[in-house]
Amino acid sequence: MNRILTFALAIAVCLGTTMLLANRAQTSARGQNSGATLDTDGAFRDGVYMGRLTAERGRPSHPTTGRWSTEKDRTSFAAGYNRGYNDFLASAAAAEMPPHRLLMLRRFFQDYKLLEGKAVEVDEILLAVTLAICFSIPHSVKAGGPSPTLTGATVKGVVKFEGKAPLAKTISMAADPSCAKQHSSPVMMQEVMADAKGDLQNVIVFVSEGLGDRTFESPTQPVEVEQKGCMYLPHVLAVRANQPLQLVNDDPTSHNVHPIPANNREWNKAEPPGSKMEEAFAREEIAIPVKCNVHPWMRGYIAVFKHPYFAVTGQDGSFDLSNLPQGTYTIKAWHEKLGTSTQTVTIGANETKEISFTFKGM
Repeated sequence: MNRILTFALAIAVCLGTTMLLANRAQTSARGQNSGATLDTDGAFRDGVYMGRLTAERGRPSHPTTGRWSTEKDRTSFAAGYNRGYNDFLASAAAAEMPPHRLLMLRRFFQDYKLLEGKAVEVDEILLAVTLAICFSIPHSVKAGGPSPTLTGATVKGVVKFEGKAPLAKTISMAADPSCAKQHSSPVMMQEVMADAKGDLQNVIVFVSEGLGDRTFESPTQPVEVEQKGCMYLPHVLAVRANQPLQLVNDDPTSHNVHPIPANNREWNKAEPPGSKMEEAFAREEIAIPVKCNVHPWMRGYIAVFKHPYFAVTGQDGSFDLSNLPQGTYTIKAWHEKLGTSTQTVTIGANETKEISFTFKGM
């Protein structure tokens, strides 16, 4: 009996969701609404039903196309499910969810609590499988174009530096003692950062062509730039167009944040110690130089994208572009000093391809 009730609940949720989203899709086809996007669908599946968010900024969403890819996914779903609706509302995923899905989720938890109150033991495995089947159906229709398909395709790899890396220059912070005293050792410029194996850091890898006329909703979760030790952290950052950018001054001295874009609005704002401010860039641009007019050594870069398929390499030089629809793409790697490198990749549904980029010394 327990299994029958669980299955019935899951089927009801599935049918209700499908009807809601079908209605939304019809509205979209009439040009009144663009509907849910790949990015919000990803936040929905992973952030809600699996109870976890993607931690890597380079992977803004990681939907599993309605299938549990690992046992960990299934168990994290169960953990997130049991947290309850109120806990979920406080999470970052809720901020990115369309209102109609929040309503559906509320009803889902109300039904669950009702069954729980009757001492019905929910079979989470059966429930997960049923919901997986439900959400494997594409739910998005973009006005004026085909439905985006979530295939789980991935392009990943590594960026290398070939040759002898230039010696990093030492930064002099003597002009502001409050900056200098925060560092116990010399601070170096971050222009070309490669390890002994040639792994190159701070390279932006992204899809430059191949997405066609697909559109993506902008995340509402802010991305943070920290000013600490009179340096920009991170040195290279990538965000979505119109995504909130939160600038935090953790230093005991004032800064002056001054992006110098070519395709966006330029602004120049003072920021007192311990303060925060929020800005955003409306248009795609790779990449915008940012400086501090008070401390001339403070420089960074912010890349702005209209889609979620980008990554910034860390210390190991790796990148991972997940959840790509099948197709042929131009993948570009950008470095502030070493320029750009480009490759073309054709990838099928659920396929993973590895590529590498190599930059040579100046």
